[in-house]
Amino acid sequence: MKRLITSIAISLTALASVAGNLVILHTNDTHSAIDPDDKGLGGIVRRKVLIDSVRASQPNVLLVDAGDAVQGTLYFTLYDGEVERRLMNELGYDIQILGNHEFDNGMERLAAQWRQLNAQRLSSNYDFRSTPLDSVFKPYAIKEYDGKKIGIIALNLNPEGMIA
Repeated sequence: MKRLITSIAISLTALASVAGNLVILHTNDTHSAIDPDDKGLGGIVRRKVLIDSVRASQPNVLLVDAGDAVQGTLYFTLYDGEVERRLMNELGYDIQILGNHEFDNGMERLAAQWRQLNAQRLSSNYDFRSTPLDSVFKPYAIKEYDGKKIGIIALNLNPEGMIA
């Protein structure tokens, strides 16, 4: 039994060195939570510390936000998503995907804010032709880590009843 365990461990180590590692950090539904909550939890500064610590310890990190980064605090009400956008850029997101609340101020404002994002903007199943969002999004992204290609798509919800 000891030989079997040793053999499995050696095989897994060899497999890991061939395949490489990719750490995917994912956020969604942060809803303009720039400051910590009333219990002192969350907030953008804590998120940055966590992201930076993972990036410092891992060579291959993909940072993805899957939407609803806005709406829920006065930051969004007063600044239309500019605060969230600037902070997402500072955190160095690789991929940003739409949530339903990104549409809360209309397509024109959404297009203006999202054109300024540094991250790749994805929406795989919405047709934005002939709208202010035309050419803002790509249907997929391909990233490469240690010579391995990773495909990313973004399937958004059916907007009927969710987005005006």
